[in-house]
Amino acid sequence: MASQQNPKLRFAAIAANLAPARNAVRHYMARNGWQDMEMDVSIALGEVLQNIVRHGFAAHDKSGHFVLHLKATDLRLYIEVVDNALPSDPATWTSAGKPLHEGGHGLRLIKSIAHKVDFIPLKTGNKVCLYFWKR
Repeated sequence: MASQQNPKLRFAAIAANLAPARNAVRHYMARNGWQDMEMDVSIALGEVLQNIVRHGFAAHDKSGHFVLHLKATDLRLYIEVVDNALPSDPATWTSAGKPLHEGGHGLRLIKSIAHKVDFIPLKTGNKVCLYFWKR
């Protein structure tokens, strides 16, 4: 972990690390006065992390990791998630014609909860930037 102010947290990209990653973010939020947004952030971040584990690694029988970089100010919370999965272009993702129980609706959920979301394919993985503003 870097400084307590703007930590970088690394996790193996496995389902067992989803809860510890969300818990680490929750604790960071509480220390920085963002506990009022805990539920929204937990849902949006949970979708991002679940998609990384499920689609970025498990679907390709690949192991890897993701790194969370956290920055909080009085007015804005920024969460950057970088993985080393195969690069993926969000413009190609679709949930068209899929029933809710089959998935494919996480992107819409993330975009409806976070105030701003950027999905960026990288040469060696992917980056998701989540932005939240104080209510």
